[in-house]
Amino acid sequence: MKPIVNCYDPRLPDWGPYSKNYAGISHIADQEKGLRFDLTAVPGIYRRKICLPNAMYECGYHPTASAPDYSYYSHRHVILENNLIYGDISFSKISESARLIRCEFVNCTDLLQSLTLHLMASLHPYNRSNKLYGYDLLRPAEVKLPDGALWVDAQDYTYIHIGEERMNQGLVSGGGKRGEALEHGFVRGSGVFIGYQADDALTYRFTLPAAMKETTLLIRCRLGIDSRSCLQLCIRNECGLQHHQTIEVNGGEEFLLVPLLWGESPEGVYDLHIVAKEGGRLLLDGFAVVELQAADQVYFKETEWNLVPDQLPGPDEHSVLLKYEHTEQIYGIKWLGGKAHLREILNEPLDEFIRIHSRRNSTSTFVGNRLGHYTEIYIHPVQVEPQGSRTVYALVCSGTQEEVLQQLNAFPGDREACERIYLTQRDTAVCLPHNSAGSEYVQSQQLMVATIMQNVVYPVYVRGNYIRHFTPGHFWDSLYTWDSGFIGIGMSSFSLERSIDVLNTYVTDPGDRHSAFLHHGTILPVQHYQFQEIWNRTLSRELLAFFYPRLRQYYHYYAGHSIGSTMRLPSGLLRPFDYFYNSGGWDDYPAQEHTHEARLADRTAPVVSTSHAIRIAKLLRMCAIELGGLDEDIDLYTGDITEWTALLHQQSWDEESGYFGYVHHNENGQPTGILRHSSGQNFNMGLDGIQPLVAGVVTEEQERRIIGHLTSSERLWSSVGISTVDQSAAYYNPNGYWNGCVWMPHQWFIWKSLLNSGYSELAEQVARTALNTWKSNVELTNNTAEHFIIETGTGAGWHHFSGLSSPVVHWFTSLYTPGTITGGFDIWNKAIQFAEGYRSAAITLQKHNANRSRLLVVLNEDLDYEACTDEGVSLELRSLHPGTIDIALPAGVWQGTILIRSTGR
Repeated sequence: MKPIVNCYDPRLPDWGPYSKNYAGISHIADQEKGLRFDLTAVPGIYRRKICLPNAMYECGYHPTASAPDYSYYSHRHVILENNLIYGDISFSKISESARLIRCEFVNCTDLLQSLTLHLMASLHPYNRSNKLYGYDLLRPAEVKLPDGALWVDAQDYTYIHIGEERMNQGLVSGGGKRGEALEHGFVRGSGVFIGYQADDALTYRFTLPAAMKETTLLIRCRLGIDSRSCLQLCIRNECGLQHHQTIEVNGGEEFLLVPLLWGESPEGVYDLHIVAKEGGRLLLDGFAVVELQAADQVYFKETEWNLVPDQLPGPDEHSVLLKYEHTEQIYGIKWLGGKAHLREILNEPLDEFIRIHSRRNSTSTFVGNRLGHYTEIYIHPVQVEPQGSRTVYALVCSGTQEEVLQQLNAFPGDREACERIYLTQRDTAVCLPHNSAGSEYVQSQQLMVATIMQNVVYPVYVRGNYIRHFTPGHFWDSLYTWDSGFIGIGMSSFSLERSIDVLNTYVTDPGDRHSAFLHHGTILPVQHYQFQEIWNRTLSRELLAFFYPRLRQYYHYYAGHSIGSTMRLPSGLLRPFDYFYNSGGWDDYPAQEHTHEARLADRTAPVVSTSHAIRIAKLLRMCAIELGGLDEDIDLYTGDITEWTALLHQQSWDEESGYFGYVHHNENGQPTGILRHSSGQNFNMGLDGIQPLVAGVVTEEQERRIIGHLTSSERLWSSVGISTVDQSAAYYNPNGYWNGCVWMPHQWFIWKSLLNSGYSELAEQVARTALNTWKSNVELTNNTAEHFIIETGTGAGWHHFSGLSSPVVHWFTSLYTPGTITGGFDIWNKAIQFAEGYRSAAITLQKHNANRSRLLVVLNEDLDYEACTDEGVSLELRSLHPGTIDIALPAGVWQGTILIRSTGR
């Protein structure tokens, strides 16, 4: 496993499925600029139809397989409905700089078919606009400096103070820095706002490598028309030299370059302190330090994107080189056999434009809105015999012109050699091990793994860097905190390295001045649960030592302990609505909707936030115990757990309904009662109302009532899983987004909680129902759905969704993959040992609750088993199916070793 670094970018190759637009192969052309090269393999029917694999809507293509490192991945594109004609398209690693493209056309009709393959090459800068709203390619500026001068970028401050409260909360949404704004014309594409309020301040440190005689600061900034700003500046060096000056800046349409002359300056380290004293909000780009006589040589040039490459000849007629202006990379493409025609398409997006023109066979240039450019290698016709298949191969590579020519010349010209590359790399794709009882789920699980891995995009902007990012779906080409936690939980079942990467994207270094963690969307701390899954599989103290302080920082903010956090009400209960409208991810959850409609968000606490704070406090306490020497941390967690448990019982429990309720507060932040519907019902009859079960803080009677709701088909249970809202509630809506539907993420929390509390048969029912619901929908549509409509049982929402649906992979491996151990949240694995062939096991663990918790263990399916403690006490177990056993752990808080032995068959 590659070492972890403090970086938000996953440890992935430069080649991968990173396009935000169309399925294919992408290359990071320039990571500093956020440039991406795409090559999309587009199948079609000759002179009739082109089948663009658009990632933004259902169009007949589906991810089918992927290796964790993208040495291989594939998708199927249905060309003629019902799989009568389709193309299996794959991308295989040849070297670090080259990939094999393979398209196998399959003709299941009784007619000869003339098909086509279009290789579409294009270059894409960072688009700062959501694709729904068009194309706004960020145009950063380049600064040109004379010899001896230096540029200090506005982002590189050492201190910032912004008077506006929301800018000082220690949780900048979207992965930005405090005060940062992405804007055209700025060096690095972003500036820093100052002047929200008087006394806003920035400090910069820079080093003069040599003395200057007439040192001049050129401050580059922008201010709105008819605006003015007064800045107070102080420059000092380590020897005590100081210079003070006040400047006035008047706004206008263009950038301003404000000079500040301070005279002779020795070499060394300097600090510049800027304070906004009055006036409007100013956007600072940075400043140049230069000799006065050379100041007129400082200039800035805004990028004008030229996306049209020079086409250079390859070594033969079946190859071409593409040279783009904005990257040093040269791209080479070579294809085997078949007639090909090079064409150009000047339009963005391709979709409707290329479909309209798909019949124009002899045209070489298609001119549209000129917002984009595609070089098309049009391979046609590809004749496929009735009930037969035909495969087309191509190579794409990158490097210097010399390197690319070498790679094109080295590309094997025979199909057998290409097929060997393909077969070798295909074997690297994820294949989930399973016992025979899991065979029926394999297809639906493999498609989910492929979708998780291919839902990755570049570039996503984070703190001055452009990163690759695993996303819930290509529509969401941005950070998503709670979705990403579940993506990581799913990945932990097949690629620990990728799961660690996803977790590392969202945690920040202790003491980070911008954010306690990377936040976007629902503020629910799934990363802590993800780490527990990583720990349970690795038992790595190195990972524990790395992630614990970062997850502790996350917790401190979430729990309201950090300066700037507004999570905690004066009552002590938690309220997330300052950060996002959504408390538990459930967009149209009735109590949440009413809270916002009635403008109660500033004084109402949902149950989910406090409940998950309790649960992650328990998890971090287990981490701290494992690490040792962290008594103060343990005391903090224990105190929080005790306080919040009492508050939920005293203020939130509703005896009448058997649910916990949203707690309304008065203007002083003190509880006044639970939120009720106009019918008088508790407004929280649904998943939020049972979250203390997840926290593990319910009384026996509360647990009995909640389990009754979960098992009742008139309440929370349905044929496709657990309903978001109680079906007997006056506000239940069968046609909602979450309301009236079943989603996977909170079912996963409940499943783990049921194992924690000893309800093994109900836990099994939840998992099997989820797997069966998933299986039936994937097999029907080849889609991986967001959610499932209770009324019909059908999948809905985004068609290639991973995100919140990723727990299905975890359920599968927990039930069917030999060598998998799954316990509840209060189980902390200490050591795991399996005999060869998974014929027996010794599992050392700590159990941090008094319940009769259950442990799932998947072993060799050809044997029967018995279990006991290392002290010889027999343990009750039951078989879920051959190979998978469910063990009742000893009652009470317990530490020891579970011994599982074969009894034969």
